[in-house]
Amino acid sequence: MRGIIIIFGAVLLLLFSSCVLASYGLHNFFGRDDTVRTRAENLTELAAPSTVGNSVSYTVAVITDVHFGADKERSVDAAFLSWLENLNSEGQIPKFVICLGDIAEHGYEGEMKDYDSFCDKIRGYGIQVYTVLGNHDLYNNGWKNWKQIVYPETSFYHFKTNNFSWYFLDTGSGTLGSHQFNTFVSAIQNDGAPKVVCMHYPVYAQGYFYYCLQDTTERNLLISYLESNNVKILFDGHTHMYNYTDFGFIEYNLPGFLEDGQWALVTIDETAGAVSPALVSK
Repeated sequence: MRGIIIIFGAVLLLLFSSCVLASYGLHNFFGRDDTVRTRAENLTELAAPSTVGNSVSYTVAVITDVHFGADKERSVDAAFLSWLENLNSEGQIPKFVICLGDIAEHGYEGEMKDYDSFCDKIRGYGIQVYTVLGNHDLYNNGWKNWKQIVYPETSFYHFKTNNFSWYFLDTGSGTLGSHQFNTFVSAIQNDGAPKVVCMHYPVYAQGYFYYCLQDTTERNLLISYLESNNVKILFDGHTHMYNYTDFGFIEYNLPGFLEDGQWALVTIDETAGAVSPALVSK
């Protein structure tokens, strides 16, 4: 009898796990139409944020892992918007906002529309949100929703402010892939400006290798190229933890927005080529 109960329990657990996995697009584990090669075909150049203008020193807000569609209350959204309102009333509003990926829990269209509505409230302050692609955003063939809904509708792009260059990479599949890697390296080798790089997966995250880019050779080479090409800081997420590592450039691994109720306010000094991040809690 005990054996039957154990078997029955195992079957129920398997069925429950299968239902949970199915909501995350179980079929995508066996392949999807898009790949990092097809998504990050070209490095798209965007115009600089108009809000920066000729500013010498300014701030940028960075959030990550907002997970619209997750089964959690979203008081952090209101807290973040209230924080922006307070900064705005003090004349200290950030020039733009960066989100480091996992905007959607399951990659569903409705989740991305909810994220875009949240971004609309931020854009109501006259500032743009630049978004990075995360692994959750690809579930259930989410790329087709991303490229129709999420600004700037590309996962591999860059722009230049007065003296800084800003690069946004596609690591949604846990890798840059050889084409994106080579395109990015070529771009930064021909760009002498101080740089900020943003992506979802970390390169190190204080040794949490399970959460990092999966190819160790790619990861090690990327660290070397970032260090030798005037990258000041790498922002990444995915771990839902805070980690800080100095490689000659800083890897600033942000805690989760939804999970931990935290984000970063980053001060940029265009003249000195300096980047100074600080965590903010709701």
